Amino acid sequence: MLCSNAGVGADSGTKAIWEVGKKDWDWVMGVNYQGVLHGFRTFIPHMVEHREESHLMTTVSLAGLLPRSGTYGVSKHAVMALTEAVRNDLLARGANVSVSALCPGFVDTNIDRSERNRPSYLADPEVSLDKTGNSPVSQLLRRGKQPSEIADIVFEAIKEGIFYILPHPAWDDMLHDRFEQMLSREPLPTPSPDKMARIFMPRDDGESY
Repeated sequence: MLCSNAGVGADSGTKAIWEVGKKDWDWVMGVNYQGVLHGFRTFIPHMVEHREESHLMTTVSLAGLLPRSGTYGVSKHAVMALTEAVRNDLLARGANVSVSALCPGFVDTNIDRSERNRPSYLADPEVSLDKTGNSPVSQLLRRGKQPSEIADIVFEAIKEGIFYILPHPAWDDMLHDRFEQMLSREPLPTPSPDKMARIFMPRDDGESY
């Protein structure tokens, strides 16, 4: 079983997506996308050749299914497309390798402190970085699910042959709304502040993000 789980989130300050510098893009895409791609290119040929039952589990994110996620979201959309393409190619070749894409919401990890691992040659001197993990996003992560709970969900999903692993049911309505909007072929509405705030508010039933 190969788990492609490395991920970072660049702090680009308040820049719009078209204002983000090359160093931010190189770092985020290098780790989040190229890291997965290089892992696939390294391990899949051996897994296919050995013909033993094996599995690829890629940690994508709900940011790979929902919009408005900056450089991180762009990288995760790319990872989702890559993982789907790999699954299709393995099926077409009759390989004994199954695939799944994990798309969690908020999980209590240290990804909010990933700036501490940014190489110095990719640092942006124009951005004041928070390496402490005390941002509003950090507070949301601390309220998220525990990694151990996500791991249990992942193993059960793999046993059941599930490709899209969605461990946060509290976000299902947002996913439903997004794809319904696509299929409606209508202009995108301007979201209200209340609807945007739903992303960061706890549900009444206590479901963690």
